[in-house]
Amino acid sequence: MANIRAYNSAFSMTSFGAKVNNTINRGSGPYVFKISGQIRHWLGSLCPPSNERPRFLQMIRTYERPSGGTLGAIISDGDPMCHQYDIVIRHKDDRPQRISKLHKLYMLLQYPLIFPYGDSGWSPELYLRVPDDSRDKRLTVNMYYSYLLMIDTILQRGDTEGRDIGKRTFLPSSFTGGPRYMYKHYQDALAICRVHGVPQYFITFTCNVKWPEIERYMSGFLSLKPQDRPDIIARVFQMKAIICCHYFCFRLITDVYTIEFQKRGLPHCHLLPWVTPMYKIKDVSEVDRYISAQIPDPSTDPHLYKIVTDLMIHDPCGLLRPTSPCMSSGTCSKSFPKPYQQETSFDNKGHVHYKRQIDGFTIIKGDVKLDNGFVVPYNRTLSLHFMAHINVEYCGWSMLIKYLFKYISKGVDRVHYTVTKIQDGTDPSQQHLSRLNEIQNFLDGCFICPHEASWRIFIFYIHDRIPAVQTLAVHLENMQNITFRDNDHLDNVATNMYNRRTTLTEWLHNTRNDTSGRHLRYIDYLTEYSWRSQSRSWV
Repeated sequence: MANIRAYNSAFSMTSFGAKVNNTINRGSGPYVFKISGQIRHWLGSLCPPSNERPRFLQMIRTYERPSGGTLGAIISDGDPMCHQYDIVIRHKDDRPQRISKLHKLYMLLQYPLIFPYGDSGWSPELYLRVPDDSRDKRLTVNMYYSYLLMIDTILQRGDTEGRDIGKRTFLPSSFTGGPRYMYKHYQDALAICRVHGVPQYFITFTCNVKWPEIERYMSGFLSLKPQDRPDIIARVFQMKAIICCHYFCFRLITDVYTIEFQKRGLPHCHLLPWVTPMYKIKDVSEVDRYISAQIPDPSTDPHLYKIVTDLMIHDPCGLLRPTSPCMSSGTCSKSFPKPYQQETSFDNKGHVHYKRQIDGFTIIKGDVKLDNGFVVPYNRTLSLHFMAHINVEYCGWSMLIKYLFKYISKGVDRVHYTVTKIQDGTDPSQQHLSRLNEIQNFLDGCFICPHEASWRIFIFYIHDRIPAVQTLAVHLENMQNITFRDNDHLDNVATNMYNRRTTLTEWLHNTRNDTSGRHLRYIDYLTEYSWRSQSRSWV
C-alpha cells in the first residue's frame, strides 16, 4: 500500500495534465502548485520509439481481437491541438468521442486498479434512490466511491450474504477470561490506583504440590500422584490464595489479584497490594525489612533456610549451564545470576537492587554451587507461613505501575492462526477472509489444562479486586449502548425509556433535581451515592 500510487501509474492509461501557473512562485515563499483552468488527462503512444524500451502502458499488449463493448482510444502523438480535449474514446460501432473528467468512463481509465474489469464509474446521471418527496437526490462523487470502496472491503472479508454485512460476533467483557474481560479489570486497577496511589509490592504466589494438605489426602491413594487429582490441587490452592491476599505483616487498604496457570498446569497468583501509610516503604533502608534476596543462615534459621533453598533458588544457568530452559540468545531470560550488592539501593530510574552479598551462604543444586546471585526475592513471613514459591518485589515506582497492571491482566499466552484449503485453480492471494467471530476464535484457540478446568468447574474467581469498581458510562446524548435479545421488537427497544438510563443520564437527572450532590464531580459521585443496576438509579 505504501507504493500504491506508483503501481497505479504503471497501469494507468492516462496522465495528469493541466496549465500550471508558475508566476505565484516568483518570490522567497514556499513552493505552490497552482493550476489555471480545467484539469485534463492525455494518453501517450501505445508503441515506444525505436530507440527506447517500453514503459507503463506500452508494456501491456493485447493479442486477441476486440470483443463487443471493448473500449479503444485515439492517441495524439505530439499533436499541437491535443490540449483542446481530455480523453478520446471510441466505441466499437461509433465515432470517436471526447470525454471529460465527469464521464463515467474517466475513472476506469485513470485508476485501473480500482476498476480492473472496466466497470463504469460515477457520472452526473446517477441519483440517490430516496422517497419521491425527498428534496435532495444528488449522488455526489464522494458518496459513490465511499460506497464502492466499502462494498469492495466487505466482499474481500467474505461477507457475501446480506445477513452478514455489518455483523460482528464478539466476546463481551462479562465472559470470564476473555480479552475484554481482562482489559476491563486492567482499567479497574487503574481506577483503584487513581484513588489510592501506586501499590507497594508485586507478589507471585505459586502452588506447591508438596503441601501437607495435599500429601495427607494423596496418602490414601498410593497409586496416584498429585497431578492425577487436579481438583484437589485447585481447591487447596484457592483457599491458600485467598488467605495470602489478606495475610501480611502489614495492614492492607486494597488489593488486586489474578489467577493464571503454568504450562505444566500448576496455578499461580499475581497479587498487587496497597498498604496503609504506616507500612509503606519510605526510603531504601526499609526495603530489607520486608524483602530479602539472600540465603538465610542455616544454623540460626534452619526452617527458612530449607524453604528458600528448596523453593526460592533459580535453577543453574548462564555459564554454569548454557543449556538451561531459561537461556535465550546466550543469556538468561530472567537476568540470573543477579549482580552482587553490599547494600540495597535504588537507581536513577527507580528500580530497586536488593542486597546480595558476595560472601554469603551457598548451596549445591544439580552438582552446581549457587550463591546469593540466584536467590529470588522473598518475604520471610510469607515464606514461613505458606511454604511455597512466593516472589515479592518492591514496585513503589509510578512509571512501573502501568506495565504491572497490563502484566496481571494480559491473559494467557496464545497464537491464533487459520489453515484453509485452496480450491483448484484459485489464486491463494484471492482467498476470501472469513468474517470475524471472536467467540469461535476463542473456542478454536483455547487450551485449558486439567487444573484450570477444575478451577472453572468450581466457579472460583480468576480475578478479583477490593474494593469493587463501578464503570461509569460516557456517551453523547441519545448515543448510549442498548442491549437487547435477537427476538425483541426494535420498536419496543427504541421506545423503552428504561433502556436509555445510564449512570451518566441519571447523574445529570439527579444533579438537576437534587442539590445535595451538586458539589460532586461525575467521577466522584460514588463517594456518597451508589448505583442500583436493577432500578438503574442512584441512591
